[in-house]
Amino acid sequence: MTACGVCTALAEELKQAREAKEHSKAYDAAAEIRNHPHPGKTKSPESARPALQPFQVT
Repeated sequence: MTACGVCTALAEELKQAREAKEHSKAYDAAAEIRNHPHPGKTKSPESARPALQPFQVT
């Protein structure tokens, strides 16, 4: 299995941002890695977050 070029670039971006203590850039890079799609890979229903329930005022 070969590494995804996009994920590799984002991981390097994340590493550099962490080293420079640029927390906003690190957060953004981590979010992009997490949300980057790969064909054939899907999240299993067990790992999906449950839907938020609306807040009700009583």
